Amino acid sequence: MDMKKLSHYSDHFQVKLFAHFVWNASILAADLICNGLITVKDETVLEVGAGAGLAGIVAALYGAKLVVLSDYDSPRLLENLRRNTEVNLPMSIRERVKVLGHIWGQDTTSITK
Repeated sequence: MDMKKLSHYSDHFQVKLFAHFVWNASILAADLICNGLITVKDETVLEVGAGAGLAGIVAALYGAKLVVLSDYDSPRLLENLRRNTEVNLPMSIRERVKVLGHIWGQDTTSITK
């Protein structure tokens, strides 16, 4: 799969969050989806700690009915995540993807609606 650049920033605070990395777990999850070992078609997918959003983007491409990409509630981090969906997903699929910030220990209502 040819994915566009997944990190568009690198300021000191964001680097400390490590959200600019595409982690091995995300690569593995995307690979499992691509190879049919994780079925996402017509499912709702929540990617917690999405970072660059690779697994969630792949889930959307493979037919998930709704994908919620969630990570730390930082405007720059979430903007990077939104940009990754814009660059890597056609508009028809992008409409099924939500990018939401969340801070661990706080109310989860916004990401579970």
